[in-house]
Amino acid sequence: MTIPPLSRQTVRLLARPPQGLSDGEYWSRVMITARGAVPIASADTASISIGLALEVRTIIPLTYRKGALSSGVAITSLSAAPAGDSLDIRARLERQGTAAYIGTARGVLLNAAGKTVSRFEEPVAVYYDATPGFMLPVAGLPAGSYRLRLELVSERPDISPELLLRAPPARDSIQILLP
Repeated sequence: MTIPPLSRQTVRLLARPPQGLSDGEYWSRVMITARGAVPIASADTASISIGLALEVRTIIPLTYRKGALSSGVAITSLSAAPAGDSLDIRARLERQGTAAYIGTARGVLLNAAGKTVSRFEEPVAVYYDATPGFMLPVAGLPAGSYRLRLELVSERPDISPELLLRAPPARDSIQILLP
């Protein structure tokens, strides 16, 4: 459908799940695209026309949940490699349960004395098993041995708590050597 510029329109979606649908979580994405052009003034308006074509896409999740659901995630194959002034952290995240895992990844880097010297926190969603990357700043840290801890918790400040499926935290850690 196309909605004319500067107008408003209420759009309702109706999804009818088929009879006998198994318990579980079903999801899709609704993509909304807005297109427009912005003219740019030119010194010679008689023979030159300059403009900028814009396209903005908004992607909204559409979720249908049926029956008793569970969610969780397991962390395997945690690794870290230097990447400029950061550590490139990779971990295999294996989805557990009957619904997507939505939560927050928290990483901390501890020095030999057990003091936190760097940290990151990022939203994470695991619909399928995946190996996301996280960047942890290490600029200015002295060379040596450190412990990297990664924790995933089913908390998100941007999502209403009643919409989140609770899951036990997933944790892993490795020893790393900064050059």
